Amino acid sequence: MSSNKAAWLVAEKTSPLEIGPAPYYEPKEEQILVKNAAVAINPVDYNVQYHAGFPVSYPTILGCDLAGVVTAVGPGVTRFAPGDRVLGYATSLGSGNSAESAFQEYTLVRADCASIIPNNLPFEKAVVLPLAIATAAAALFGNEALGLKYPDLNPRPRKQTVLIWGGASSVGGTAVQLARLAGYEVISTASAKNHDYVKSLGADQVFDYKSPHVVEDITSALAGKELVGVYEASGWPDSVRKVAQIAAANGKNDIICARDPPRDISAGVTAKWSISLEIMGTSLAEAIYAEFLPRALAQGKLKAAPEPEVVGKGLEYIQTAIDTWNKGVSAKKIVVRL
Repeated sequence: MSSNKAAWLVAEKTSPLEIGPAPYYEPKEEQILVKNAAVAINPVDYNVQYHAGFPVSYPTILGCDLAGVVTAVGPGVTRFAPGDRVLGYATSLGSGNSAESAFQEYTLVRADCASIIPNNLPFEKAVVLPLAIATAAAALFGNEALGLKYPDLNPRPRKQTVLIWGGASSVGGTAVQLARLAGYEVISTASAKNHDYVKSLGADQVFDYKSPHVVEDITSALAGKELVGVYEASGWPDSVRKVAQIAAANGKNDIICARDPPRDISAGVTAKWSISLEIMGTSLAEAIYAEFLPRALAQGKLKAAPEPEVVGKGLEYIQTAIDTWNKGVSAKKIVVRL
């Protein structure tokens, strides 16, 4: 009989994670069981561990990003088979079920939140994408968010502009790629050292978010353009305030944010928080994870970005990875091989 191990968060605000046995799962309807080869760190992992920033039942297992090999499929699953190489968005924060968490050897993954990856894409590179794809896609294309047109492998230029603040972040860079592949002109921000990187992802113009004139500079760059979407991907309150000023100056009365926005923003502008879990069970999840992403990766149309920084191999390195993330990262994602 197969066995499983996990990195457990045994109680609220405790460290380090404890490595111990976990159940070996059988996939249910519309689920796949993945033997994880790599996992990645996201801000929510640190926030839940150290700040109890999301309601969970203890002991619990964290982790949203995984890549590995399918070992079993549940009833109704036709898109995957044992042996498939996949990336998966682990959705335990939505389900409350630690079986659907990434920081363990085996994870149950919703079939609509997983994609086959090409053989030439290493697991430690593929794993930077799952949560970022869900978050960016929900914000850009969700009906309750910006509602933009879906991405395409051969996009038609739309002569419309999207502003994505924080293009060097994992979510921001993914949003830049998706918006560009949907045919939109993209204006973004990053620190000066990351401008070329964000342009390589598809941004037409990139501005230094540290500049004291960034609001005026972007507002000027948007003159005469049709601004159809504004996404604040960094999550910093001061950035949300600046984005709201830009939106107001360009006739937009709403913006979408990667985190809960502050209340003190420009008058007349509504800021809404869009989260990755909104993609679960939607036609958007099917369109992105099943139809678009596998082909985009196979054809090299979408990059597995940012670059992974692998801090070690084994569940015992997940705590190191979380703490490494907390020290600060720029245009990288912290990854652990399993």
